[in-house]
Amino acid sequence: MNRPPERAAAPILAATACAFAMISHQVAGKAARDALFLSSYDVSQLPRMVVTSALLTIGAVHLAARALSRFGPRRLVSLAFLGSAALQFVWAWAVDAFPRAAAVGFYIHMAVFGAVLISWYWSMITEQLDPSTARKRIARIAGGGTLGGLAGGLVAERVAALFSLSALLPILGGLHVVCAVLAARVGAGIRAPSPTAERGGLETGSRSGGSVLRKTPYLRHLALLVLMGTVSAAFLDFVFKAEAAESFTDRDTLLRFFGVFYTTIALATFLVQSTVTRKLLEALRPAHAATILPLTVGVGGVLGLVFPGLPVFSAVRGAESSTRSSIFRSSYELFYAPVPRDEKRPVKTLVDVGFDRLGDALGGGLVYLALLAGGAATQLLVAGAAVLGFGGFLLRGRLHEGYAAALARSMKRQSEPTQRQSRADVEATQTLFLHTLSQIELSGALPELDADVSTTIAESTSRVRREPSGAAPTVPTEPAGPLKDPVLARAVELRSGDLGRVRRALRTSSSLPSELVPTVIPLLAWDGVATSAIRTLRKICDRHVGQLLDSLLDPDEEFAIRRRIPRVMSACRSGRAVSGLLDALADRRFEVRYQSGIALSRIHERNPDLPIDRDCVFRTIERETRVDRKVWVAQRLLDEETEEEGSPFHEDLLRDRATRSLEHVFTLLSLVFPREPLELAYRGLHVSDPYLRGTALEYMESILPPALRRELRPFLADEPLPSPADRSAASVLDSLLQSQDSIRIDLESRSGKPGKDRKDEGGSSG
Repeated sequence: MNRPPERAAAPILAATACAFAMISHQVAGKAARDALFLSSYDVSQLPRMVVTSALLTIGAVHLAARALSRFGPRRLVSLAFLGSAALQFVWAWAVDAFPRAAAVGFYIHMAVFGAVLISWYWSMITEQLDPSTARKRIARIAGGGTLGGLAGGLVAERVAALFSLSALLPILGGLHVVCAVLAARVGAGIRAPSPTAERGGLETGSRSGGSVLRKTPYLRHLALLVLMGTVSAAFLDFVFKAEAAESFTDRDTLLRFFGVFYTTIALATFLVQSTVTRKLLEALRPAHAATILPLTVGVGGVLGLVFPGLPVFSAVRGAESSTRSSIFRSSYELFYAPVPRDEKRPVKTLVDVGFDRLGDALGGGLVYLALLAGGAATQLLVAGAAVLGFGGFLLRGRLHEGYAAALARSMKRQSEPTQRQSRADVEATQTLFLHTLSQIELSGALPELDADVSTTIAESTSRVRREPSGAAPTVPTEPAGPLKDPVLARAVELRSGDLGRVRRALRTSSSLPSELVPTVIPLLAWDGVATSAIRTLRKICDRHVGQLLDSLLDPDEEFAIRRRIPRVMSACRSGRAVSGLLDALADRRFEVRYQSGIALSRIHERNPDLPIDRDCVFRTIERETRVDRKVWVAQRLLDEETEEEGSPFHEDLLRDRATRSLEHVFTLLSLVFPREPLELAYRGLHVSDPYLRGTALEYMESILPPALRRELRPFLADEPLPSPADRSAASVLDSLLQSQDSIRIDLESRSGKPGKDRKDEGGSSG
């Protein structure tokens, strides 16, 4: 977050402590709520209480969403915690004098305040962390919550054993006072995203949650997941509590049972959160991690049908609860990270609380109907939970697509003002390798090398810095008189070695005859006529793909020809050209691979129906990432690019920050993924705005296959590159020897070792 580590860690620590106190209150409060209600009313009244509290909460959601949209969570969370604490002191006074009224009031209090406060708290966290940082930090913050759940269960059980339920309510009020203090520190400590993260949207508060849901399928699918999960949880919760109420009738005994149960669940949640959740979030996409919850419910429902009884129902309910509070909670909050504030604020409370309580109400109504079936009610409810669980698991594909699209949309909104920044505003983070070379005198820095070797390095380095000379071909003897055969006459002009005559022969309006293709291909090595030769060959490239590929894939062909043939083939429209260019992606010379990638990108852009082997593209990218980081940064091109022929990811604004290697990788990715969000991600990786950069990183994490994501992550992560002052002459020479075939060839030849190909002396990095 662009601040000292100790200052950056302080608000995260406060957030973790606040989550600890908040979930500790939630778990102990649930135990108190259930014990107080079930000791005051018959279990058959529970569905009515669930529906009533759910409807009241739904009514409060509209006010809560409007307040969040207008004031933001940082202003509201602390005040809401204090209000909740004050009300709980009232229930502590009333529980002995008016137990039945206090049971209903406290039940509603937990339903309304508990859900809204948790939703607002996580809104405050996700609003102030970019998606990539949120993925790294949320698991830790949620881990504090799971540890708090363990503490809350222990507190409930011990208070019931040593005192009474009445003594627990003031403790709950005190926990929310602590939450208010810590939430204020969190809101003041975590820096909000920069203005660029929020530009391009509507003014905060100008949209309702309902309108956002109607226009955003991604959020509708998320709301459906919440609704289905809550209904299935209501089914399992009623079955579990009905079995418990039959086994334990005393109020304090019930409190101890629920305290032990919630403590056990909190312990299981803590173990899952501390050992599994973080690894799952790193290995899986958020949608796949989140749908582990409905899958758990589906499998648990099947087990409940086969092995009914309190032990199994307790285990199934416990598995659902621990998975919800660990894996699901950590992954679910990530879904909101790329959603803009003007959409997130009105919709998050609606989904988190409104649809959750709607699920409670719907679940309670269906439970009430199931009770009419008498003895079959338990089987019906458990079977319904299983069906809803497996149905929620099927939403993972649509959720992932929506998450990736939300990241892309967020990048687009954020990048619009960033793209207008002047080049002077962009902070340089990568060093140009050739610039480094120009600052170092290799002959003086490496006295152990003899004069001949030092001269060779200097000459080769100079040759790398400028465009190769590309001398004209040897001039053949011309015929004594004019030729009547136009093809033969044109061939003579092409072989004349005269720059003007060759250019005129290439620029003639007539199509190049097949007989002259072998004559023009070698002209690609002559810098003075290379551009004209490329234009001439493009006109007939589809008819002569075979000859072009033969030269491209021949390692003994002159390098200047091989690196320019892809620019010719970019005009092709055939699958054979695509196949050949894919083969060229395995070439040992970087510039051949780079230009082949651009050619494939141009062909794919004009002919999207031509098949591209995704696995071949991914294998190619993996090979590109298996190089030393210095080599990755050092790879350069010899030929200057025009805007029409260059990489779609190369921009003047990023010239001093981006590497050709990363350009090449993104060009290859554009063959299998939509180009526009990739272009936004590429820009986002090279800007100083941490929120935009984090969004770009998270988008890349969300679309890449796991194996490729691991290989590419070091080159996408924010790892500083060595500056010129930090690099010794020996390390520069090491990079030279690894990345410049021409220097290696010259050194080997002077030391008596056979070189592979003297024609490659003007080559680029390999």
